[in-house]
Amino acid sequence: MSLSTAKLAILSSMDDVSHKRWDALVDDEQPFLRHAFLGALEHSGSVSAATGWQPRHLALWQGEHLVAALPLYLKSHSYGEYVFDWGWAEAFERAGGDYYPKALSAVPFTPVPGQRLLVAPGVDPGEACARLMEGWQALCDEQGISSWHLLFARPAEVAAWQARRPDLIAREGVQFQWHDEGYGDFEGFL
Repeated sequence: MSLSTAKLAILSSMDDVSHKRWDALVDDEQPFLRHAFLGALEHSGSVSAATGWQPRHLALWQGEHLVAALPLYLKSHSYGEYVFDWGWAEAFERAGGDYYPKALSAVPFTPVPGQRLLVAPGVDPGEACARLMEGWQALCDEQGISSWHLLFARPAEVAAWQARRPDLIAREGVQFQWHDEGYGDFEGFL
């Protein structure tokens, strides 16, 4: 399916899209990207302009069908990201720039790795990536946003974004994760 005629929209709330359409794009192992979770963060007030997490999700529509999406937030600080970029912000501001607001694609308050680029079956992820990139670039240009950050994404997704924009800088981090290899509980592991 070609996305050349698809329309890009900016969603200021999860209420702007039905849960069925959004969740149809989310992998089963990603509960934190589900409409219910992201919507609950908004409805509770945890995610809002007042808390520094202003929703600006990108959605690509082919007629009435949601064919791709990218969770996106405008951030006025770096709290709740589990990535500590205070040094970057300080250096940017010492050089005369405004680091905030910045654009962030992540799951708020949740450093779980996984899917960030949401794509319908039959849609070319590379083409979806290119069209969504147009969206965040335009948003950054129009609103004077310093940068776009993609947190805890799958390596293949990072590679897809960098293939389209080689000037994107990848910052590596380390997470230690425990996986239950049939132990049942921590006592069994010990």
